Amino acid sequence: MPTARTKNKALPRADFPEQVGVSSKAISELLDDFERSGIELHSIMILRHGKVAFETWRDPYAPDIPHTMYSVSKSFASIATGFAIDEGLLTLDTKVIDIFPEYRPQKYDANLEKMTVFHLLTMTAGKDVSVLENKAKVSWLKSFFGARWAFAPGEGWKYISENCYVLCAIIQKLTGMTVREYLAPRLFKPLGIRENPAWETDPNGLEAGGWGLFITTEELAKVIDCMSHGGKYQGKQVIPEFWAREAGKAQADNSSKSSNQIATDSTSGAATSPALTAQTECSRSSASSCRNTTQISSPPAARSLSKRRATACGDTSPRASSNRRMSRSRPPCP
Repeated sequence: MPTARTKNKALPRADFPEQVGVSSKAISELLDDFERSGIELHSIMILRHGKVAFETWRDPYAPDIPHTMYSVSKSFASIATGFAIDEGLLTLDTKVIDIFPEYRPQKYDANLEKMTVFHLLTMTAGKDVSVLENKAKVSWLKSFFGARWAFAPGEGWKYISENCYVLCAIIQKLTGMTVREYLAPRLFKPLGIRENPAWETDPNGLEAGGWGLFITTEELAKVIDCMSHGGKYQGKQVIPEFWAREAGKAQADNSSKSSNQIATDSTSGAATSPALTAQTECSRSSASSCRNTTQISSPPAARSLSKRRATACGDTSPRASSNRRMSRSRPPCP
């Protein structure tokens, strides 16, 4: 099976970083800083002017091995929602309970009648799903609609990953397809991404939305490149232009003045960074980095990326020779 790198829609590579105006010395200093800081970097890919200026992976990770995206998965749920809006299936103002009337309680709930797709995208829905919930034993949708209100929709901000699960449930209900099936011809195939990537699901096979997607570093970089060019990839419009544009704008107040604190991510147990799902989380960065500094499973032993630089630059010392198995990258040669 061809890897992402060998697909005909692979990102073009610069011969060396300076060819696209990136300093090899600056990259070297960045990697050294990662090591001094104790940051466990799994991979990094730097793009400029549509070309890969630098890329490297830390053993045992590799270019063709999908990596968990954690909360960047939310960006894909958001993009799927953008396609659905562009195709007229719903709007940002669509009421969530109108799509799932079976969860409308007998007692009138003004907040539930007010909650919209926009609120889900911007983490302003107000539902406070428990992070201690046993996902294997509950109906995720029933749990969401039955969760307590932290605030009325639009009147606060709280990072709840299940908001994006509900977006996936909306896509499935409106289209009869899973999100991966829906995105396959619209996003994955045009960008040369595997058409059925692994994604954690609920017991019924519906994607988690807020977490659990597995793709490669380059596949993520393609989405970043597409978003940063107004939804175009290699000159062809893929993601709706209006969605790529609006995703880069501030859509809600998640500052400390907001009445709610950042929630603990229910998938990792680590405090998550503020990131609106409507603001595609990877779209503002020029570097696609699959890294996890709050490991759940036991991390691999730390290995020096600087040793890999020595190998790539032709160092024949024993130190470099002992690390030749790591020389998958094309690091800078200061």
